[in-house]
Amino acid sequence: YEIPHLAVFLGQNGVNNASTAGINVIPTAASTGIPGANGTIAASAVNVSGSSLNWSLAGPVFNTSIDCSATPCDILGVDQNLRTPYVLTWNVNIQQALTSSTSLQVGYVGNRGVKLYGVRDINQVDPNSPAEIACGNCEQPGRPFNTRFPYLGFINFLGNDYTSIYHGLQATLTQRAWKGLNFVAGYTWAHAIDDVSLNRAQQPQDSTRPGLERASGDNDIRHRLTLALTYELPGRSGYAHMLEGWQINSILTVQTGAPWNIDDGFQNGNDISFTGEFSDRWNIIGNPARIKPSFTGVPYFDFQTPATQNSACLAAATTPALQATLFSFGCYASGGTVIIPPAFGTFGTAGRNPFRGPRLDNLDLSIVKTTKISERVSVQLRGEFFNVLNHPHFMNPNTLGYVDPSDPSTFGVIAATPDVAAANPVIGTGGPRNIQLGLKFRF
Repeated sequence: YEIPHLAVFLGQNGVNNASTAGINVIPTAASTGIPGANGTIAASAVNVSGSSLNWSLAGPVFNTSIDCSATPCDILGVDQNLRTPYVLTWNVNIQQALTSSTSLQVGYVGNRGVKLYGVRDINQVDPNSPAEIACGNCEQPGRPFNTRFPYLGFINFLGNDYTSIYHGLQATLTQRAWKGLNFVAGYTWAHAIDDVSLNRAQQPQDSTRPGLERASGDNDIRHRLTLALTYELPGRSGYAHMLEGWQINSILTVQTGAPWNIDDGFQNGNDISFTGEFSDRWNIIGNPARIKPSFTGVPYFDFQTPATQNSACLAAATTPALQATLFSFGCYASGGTVIIPPAFGTFGTAGRNPFRGPRLDNLDLSIVKTTKISERVSVQLRGEFFNVLNHPHFMNPNTLGYVDPSDPSTFGVIAATPDVAAANPVIGTGGPRNIQLGLKFRF
């Protein structure tokens, strides 16, 4: 089971539409004007008399009515029957001894996330409703609750609408103490599928059809190979113990890239679907695997002049409505695959997380020399090399939010390494080569 974090309710769930009024606006209810306490800015603590605090000046915590002084106002709602999410896990493994010191294990691992948290706008505009078509891009008349609650805009609703599923084939080859060699080699072939990957993920492109968000999860790694190896070099006595006690250790990690999304969001204020949600995706024609992130982003074509147009994009815009948005926003093309904006008042056909980011190939190495001083005392000198080959690694464009096709200067740009993205830029996985020396006394 998962205990919900307070941020699930306070963080607005990372939604792209306008900020909504939820429990995040509950006042702290402490009055201002507290008499100044003795002390300076350097003081570690000050004393304030409890009689000086008035906890009733901020008004009721939960108002009986909605303050819509700025109509229409947007609100955050929580399902009154909200349930605790949980995960069902199962696995089947077969193990076979190949030799007296070697074994092979092959297994299937699965899990299913149930009643996962997610947000959708239950008052989302229907772009095809007669009221919305009649008024154009004015949104409010097309909201389903407009006739009963005309003062409400977005109603971001937190509920248990989402699920996840994971299937994985895992193979492990283990070698124990064979002529000084020990290793564990593992391979995983897996697929993680979900409707939403984070508690505070943004709302769906179309809140009336949240099931269309089902796709590869943000952390879906299809293939992963690992090798952890230890080798104790044969030693020779004498030479003041210089040829004894040497050990080499290594960890190899090779894995395919994680998915990244396309999100024409609030960064540029575009609202192609006329819903105001700012979660629009574009149309993809061709194989999404041919769209590769790079230092310069995905190749962009501006349709403002004939010299900057692209014939493949123009051929994909098969209707006047598609051509209108194409000439307004341009397109992207790479390897025979094109990305064009949908027609105004419609949703893009691209699914969630259609692209894949860079792969990871990393080798860590350590060399250890252990010298025995006595039967119970030894000295160990260690040299540890992280990313010993200094192989460059990069994260997905979504690490820095570079997934908005309306901004061709950043769409598909990779600009961060995994260690920086994980806020561990000193010695973190995916960083440049780092060397660490250590000396241990063992007794």
